[in-house]
Amino acid sequence: MAVERRLAAVLAADVVGFSRLMGRDEEGTLARVKSLFDDVLRLKVAEHRGRLVKTTGDGALAEFGSVFNAFQCALEVQEAGAARNEGIPAPDRVDLRIGINIGDIIFDDDDVFGDGVNIAARLEGLAKPGGICVSYRAWEDLRKLQIRFTDMGDQHLKNIEQPVRAFHFTLPAPKAEGPPPSGRVLEVLRRHWGKAAAAGVLALAVAAAGAAALRRPRADADAVMAKAVAAAPCAWLRIDGRSGAGGATAFRLSGAALQPPDQLAHALVDTAHRAGAEVGQVNASDVAPLQPAQCAWLDSLKAYRYAGAPRFGLATAAKGRGMTRLALTLDPKALGPSGAVYGVEPTGAVERIAGAADLDRLRPPAVLRREDGSHVMNLDIDQPGWNGVLLLDAQAPAPKGLLEAAARAPPDSARFAALARAGAWRFDLAWFRAGPAPGAR
Repeated sequence: MAVERRLAAVLAADVVGFSRLMGRDEEGTLARVKSLFDDVLRLKVAEHRGRLVKTTGDGALAEFGSVFNAFQCALEVQEAGAARNEGIPAPDRVDLRIGINIGDIIFDDDDVFGDGVNIAARLEGLAKPGGICVSYRAWEDLRKLQIRFTDMGDQHLKNIEQPVRAFHFTLPAPKAEGPPPSGRVLEVLRRHWGKAAAAGVLALAVAAAGAAALRRPRADADAVMAKAVAAAPCAWLRIDGRSGAGGATAFRLSGAALQPPDQLAHALVDTAHRAGAEVGQVNASDVAPLQPAQCAWLDSLKAYRYAGAPRFGLATAAKGRGMTRLALTLDPKALGPSGAVYGVEPTGAVERIAGAADLDRLRPPAVLRREDGSHVMNLDIDQPGWNGVLLLDAQAPAPKGLLEAAARAPPDSARFAALARAGAWRFDLAWFRAGPAPGAR
């Protein structure tokens, strides 16, 4: 059965000190929490076009198509909670902490899973009582509202491999007179985007970086994103999928980059917006991390990158004792007469695996020959983490040790270019994760 995945804004909420409150007044606490969830949270989620996925006694999880809707919902829920706490002693107040993240989520029946959900839940734990903590990906969109967030820096979250930069918003204290905090935020929205109704403003904000962007002629999102991906510094990226039609488009990337996935995704979205393309989201969660020392080597290869569809396939399976079995499927013709396959270790070290002539000499199970002419190479990997496979299509071979040395130190660009032209070199590169999944015990 196919797994449904899509990009979404995830809101996670939790009652602060729930166990302590239950110890003080079990029945009263349950009644107040239930009322807050049923009479406020559930209604606000629906009002802002979200879906309440589940409640768990002291917590709740919701998903939205727009981070602006998720934030406005969180803002109004926190404001309603503050109003309910008026006149109640501090130890007896029911306060919520809320976390918001934009990410790729997996839908299974009526529940949701994935790092996009897990990060929202971890951010909720960083929020202050009555506060809202958002990820860098969410903040990159929300900062257009010109609302003051506190930068919490990179946070190392439990069972999340890469650090996540977090930002905190604290509800302003109410004044004796004047609109409530959420009303003041709506005024900011109206001033920033015009006199449209708040819901309309929020919907427009998802698709563009402001009114000026909306007035420009639309650029082709696919062409803009292809150009931006190719130009990303110290990165070897591929667009693996897209979704959306007639509006903001979402893209899924694979490959490797020096920038963390969150920063890379939002840099590409910003680039697309500046070019006038309606790109709603970029999912870079499957992009492998690169080492800074690999940048010069990668840039040397990118100048001779094979631009077509992937020339080989990768499949992995756990083999036990920390080993990963990699099945590499390729057509020997893709190597050319002097091509070769190289492995890239998580450290960035490069090692030659086999040349074009080796494929015919290797016997099962090392190499399996298929009826369509393709070969399947079975390799056992003992380096946990992100590994790479580099394919060299060549009419004339690379000098022995050239690529291995280039991965350790910046190559002589003039010599590398001369050899590449003489050998008609073309490179293809893909990445896979070996070993246990992040957070696995």
